[in-house]
Amino acid sequence: MAKKLQEPCLATAVAAVVKSLSRPLGLIGLLLAGAAHADDQLGYLKPYVGVNLGYDDNVVRLDDRGGLPASIDDRSSTFQKLEVGADARTYVGQQQLNFAGSLWRQRYDDIDALDYTGINAKAAWKIKAGENWKGQLYYDFSRMLREFEYLSVAEAGIRESGTLGLRASRALGYRHQVEVFASHSDISIERDLSIDVSQDVDRDVLGVRYTHALTAGNRVGAEIRYLKRDGQTQLTNNNFDQTSVGPFLQWAVGTKSRLDAFVGYAKRKADAGNADDYSGLVADVEFSWQASTKSTFVASAWRKASNLNDEISNYALVQGLRLEPTWQASEKLSFSAFGDYENRDFRGGTGRDDDVFKAGAAVTWLLPKSLSMTLKYEHGDRDSTRQLTDFDFNTTSLELQFRP
Repeated sequence: MAKKLQEPCLATAVAAVVKSLSRPLGLIGLLLAGAAHADDQLGYLKPYVGVNLGYDDNVVRLDDRGGLPASIDDRSSTFQKLEVGADARTYVGQQQLNFAGSLWRQRYDDIDALDYTGINAKAAWKIKAGENWKGQLYYDFSRMLREFEYLSVAEAGIRESGTLGLRASRALGYRHQVEVFASHSDISIERDLSIDVSQDVDRDVLGVRYTHALTAGNRVGAEIRYLKRDGQTQLTNNNFDQTSVGPFLQWAVGTKSRLDAFVGYAKRKADAGNADDYSGLVADVEFSWQASTKSTFVASAWRKASNLNDEISNYALVQGLRLEPTWQASEKLSFSAFGDYENRDFRGGTGRDDDVFKAGAAVTWLLPKSLSMTLKYEHGDRDSTRQLTDFDFNTTSLELQFRP
């Protein structure tokens, strides 16, 4: 008998979000009844509700040659997702309060163990003091099903993450700015195994960024960032300290293109003596192009050391490329697509190397009565040097959304 996902943290998570947002959530009902207020200068509240129906032919991302674990009933399944959410903004003097949140229930017809309730909420308080000081205090919370493609064993489980962060900047003259940022993340991973295994992770980030403004909105600067991971699990110690430093560039290439790039050096030191350290190049680059009034193109590339959502005991050196074109065919019809490739070089003496390819497309129609309909398709493929870890999948879904 498949084990249903336990949700002991759901009540706590919902209570925390609802308690701080009781007024906006109450106003959602008024808005849906026709009392909407959406003046961007005075603030707004924009709720929505959506229904998603789909089919995934390899939900748990397993190799066709391998068997199913005891907790998983089937490899493929149709699914349904019911979601409610809202975007809100209000002003208090020079301060700005923003909120975006959603709550959903997802059900798999053929894999009962994966039914779960998800949350995604982001709240931010943007602060301005005088002419030179600006800041932002924010909190992000998410409750998601674990990413099966990162797991060595397919098992049901929930990943909850809460991040409290602060950014503060001061202008130094007309062209110079210094920003300090810090955040603390509390991550909990529930694992549905025959033994009692759970994981609680703390991530602390502290950094400083210097920016020099040039002409036409272009900027150059440098950033130093320190990251510390401290977690507890019964199986392994994958804690580390990492420092990265390097220059960044924000550059308008003509009037229709923009380049955002960070290229730096990172040094990562593992706590466990048998875990690998890393020192080398890290990068995050994005190029966007407004090809016409109706079409855009975005290309991005990255290189980083990652422990894949805290799901592996060591780390992988991840290098990737993503392409995303969009086309607004008419006022009510739009198309989008993406394709990305990622190489994951696993460290720790495993000898494992994965090539992961994903591609997809979507078409969205704006319908009468504040309705929209989106049809999506996604294909993925992983080729691994580790035995019985290759997979491919195809996902198709149809989403209806109502935004009054």
